[in-house]
Amino acid sequence: MHATSTAIDSAPVAAGHSPTRTLSVLLFPWIGMMSVFIAFLQVFLPLQVQAFAPDQKVSTLGLVMGIGALCAALTNPIAGTLSDHSGSRFGRRTPWLLGSALVSLAALVLLGNASSLWMLVAFFCLTQIATNVYQANLTAVMPDRIPTERRGVASAVIGVGLPLGGAVGSIIASHHTDQIATGYALVGSIMLAMTLLFIFVDREPPAAKPVLPPSASTSGTRLLSYLSAFRHRDYAWTFAARSFCMLGEMLLSSFLLYMLQDFITLDPGHTPAGVIAKLAPLGMLAMLVAAVLAGYLSDRTKRRKPFVALAAVLLALNCAVLFFWRDERGVLVFYIVNGLAFGAFMAASQSLSADVLPDPKHMARDLGVMSIANAGPQVLAPMLGASAISHLGGYVGLLIVSALVLVLAVLSLVGIKNVR
Repeated sequence: MHATSTAIDSAPVAAGHSPTRTLSVLLFPWIGMMSVFIAFLQVFLPLQVQAFAPDQKVSTLGLVMGIGALCAALTNPIAGTLSDHSGSRFGRRTPWLLGSALVSLAALVLLGNASSLWMLVAFFCLTQIATNVYQANLTAVMPDRIPTERRGVASAVIGVGLPLGGAVGSIIASHHTDQIATGYALVGSIMLAMTLLFIFVDREPPAAKPVLPPSASTSGTRLLSYLSAFRHRDYAWTFAARSFCMLGEMLLSSFLLYMLQDFITLDPGHTPAGVIAKLAPLGMLAMLVAAVLAGYLSDRTKRRKPFVALAAVLLALNCAVLFFWRDERGVLVFYIVNGLAFGAFMAASQSLSADVLPDPKHMARDLGVMSIANAGPQVLAPMLGASAISHLGGYVGLLIVSALVLVLAVLSLVGIKNVR
């Protein structure tokens, strides 16, 4: 990193707190959260939508996921700001993590028992709000507790948690396609258990509630504060690159189950959910290897952008695999390449996002806004994907749009100047 790196580099780790202890248990809450996201976004929700609207499943899934993802996009920065401005004897993030994990479990139970499409939408929105409050606070743990020189390692740990959580979520989902309510309760319980393990082992020091300046009490200042980080060039371009990369990935993952149903030729006797359960762990293993390697090399080379760029290029090229190879062998190659690319992306982009934060006093708020780069594509991808499938030649059009969006991610990285 250049000497002109952002102010967040000097943000102190809490006195008496051990970054090593944080690193030892950091992957567990990420495992829990990822198991929830994979299970309900890739398997359970598409199956529920298909049951309620079998003849319009693509457009209905796009609408449902778009509404829920809008809730997620709005929740992240608000939750981050509230967290930044809070304090207790249990720390600043811990009460939010525990509270949102409990609400997430309750919301998932309700979602699994939805008896109509409108109930599904309502409970999906509640789940998105709860899990994104959780994500906003969990994302803030790294800049809160890990010094800059060890953030590549922290990103690698998170990168290990993501595929492990994804594998857990895929396995649970594939074995509960006929017992969706039970599957939802299981992944929600795992998320809560992982959260309890994390907060009891890595006890957060007490945090006093910060005193806000008088100007923060006006509604105009409070609204503009959410956008203040975009005045910093590197933050803005990092947001753009992350948004495009996540959008390109989400365009495919949102419709993966339906692609396996309608576009890919499966071996006799195989089901889409079964194929996901069989191949997802291999993709997750590839993601784990890539995340560890990219995190390590990112710290050693003091570079973030090359790894994010390489990941985006690989994801774009991977779209051609399903275009030309439409059977289970092609899906296997797709899963492995996607795992390698996305693992490298998550490890490097997590560190990049932390490195470009402009103000150490508002880390969770600015990370919450940065999380819109994750949640925003969840709003756009289902609707853009459904439109591409309907008007651009089916799933072939979806693959082309995804590749073009990923190219935009690579081009956006050029605008980042002070972080290499």
